[in-house]
Amino acid sequence: MSPNGFHYFLPAYMSIFLQDNEAADIVGDAAIFALTPTNDPMLSAWQAERFKRFDVVQRGVILKFLEHAREFNADDYAGFDLEAAIEYWKGGA
Repeated sequence: MSPNGFHYFLPAYMSIFLQDNEAADIVGDAAIFALTPTNDPMLSAWQAERFKRFDVVQRGVILKFLEHAREFNADDYAGFDLEAAIEYWKGGA
């Protein structure tokens, strides 16, 4: 997805996850995976391009979203590095 598409569709993915995570299934996975910073140097510039479009308020919402996932759905996302994602978004990315 392009940076513009990511910026446009991410709120919908987050909303679907928050409304009913069980029914959302892969939508929640996609949102959390997409918000988790990569360790792959080949992908980091691409990911940075997607993340830099978010303003301070949007970054705060993303952080709250990830904290919510950790608090209420941590077992569902054990294979994801939620802590790294939360730390990334806390830092102002």
